[in-house]
Amino acid sequence: TYKHQLKSAVTAVLDTTTRKLMVTMKVPEAETPFSMLGHSQTFIYTSNNKMVGSQDYLKKSCPTCMMKQVVSHGEESRKNTDLLKSEYHELGHVYGLEIAGKLFDCEVPETSSPGQRFFSFLKSFNPLSKEPKNLLNILFSGTRQLHAFLFYFPHIESCGAHFMVSRSQMDPIEEVIFEFDLRKFQYMENPQKIMGEKSIAVVGNIIFSGLINRTHHVEMEFAAAPMWTKSNFDLEIRRMPFMLQSKNYPEFPILFHMNNRYFGFDRPILFKDLTSVEKHTVHSNMELIWGHLDQKIKIEGDHK
Repeated sequence: TYKHQLKSAVTAVLDTTTRKLMVTMKVPEAETPFSMLGHSQTFIYTSNNKMVGSQDYLKKSCPTCMMKQVVSHGEESRKNTDLLKSEYHELGHVYGLEIAGKLFDCEVPETSSPGQRFFSFLKSFNPLSKEPKNLLNILFSGTRQLHAFLFYFPHIESCGAHFMVSRSQMDPIEEVIFEFDLRKFQYMENPQKIMGEKSIAVVGNIIFSGLINRTHHVEMEFAAAPMWTKSNFDLEIRRMPFMLQSKNYPEFPILFHMNNRYFGFDRPILFKDLTSVEKHTVHSNMELIWGHLDQKIKIEGDHK
């Protein structure tokens, strides 16, 4: 059983002269929120060859048996879980949004913990299970796999989910605006064989627009050296300061850096080399920094 509701509008404007892109998305009002509600269960049913509400033959052979039996591990296995902690609800209010996400009557093992749910999400975008192995196909196939899981639900266990997004009651936003400067955006031609140096850079703003604007400045750059001997990816999201309900929210940066160096290639690298079983070495260095730049996570290692 599924019920969806969406009352919104999306406007996109592309200026080919200045190479600027602006996408505006209306946020649903509180009375008509964006809502997704679904519940699935498997049951076994037996009946006569006539449209009647009882099964005489089943009743004679098994008086305690029911015509319809839901497949389940038992009531104790069915759990109700709030997917968003209280701090996420409070963060939504800061951005003028009311958000909710819940699982109910759910006994699927992949939803037993936050780690299992995150792993299931990443598994949908696993490039080893996609063909052809290119970025667009991985993104679209992963999204389609998530959609198929939610709508066709290949499990016999019961599970229900409810997601909701709308404007908040106090200091709501009316729309989300994406503004991007594409002058430094270069399409990586012939992705199956990368020989020369390539780079992609995007600069812009994400604005949660209302009586009070919450603006985020975004800078993203990806660069690959010739023959892809090394690559760098830098992402910076910086929330600009604003005041809400007499409270100052200072600038808040989120920085992500990833550097990769590849060893063991004596020819131009092909995309298939990234998923082949041949032995290659990749040295990776990833760093995530947020807040006052004193909070960070750094991961460094070799992949063979």
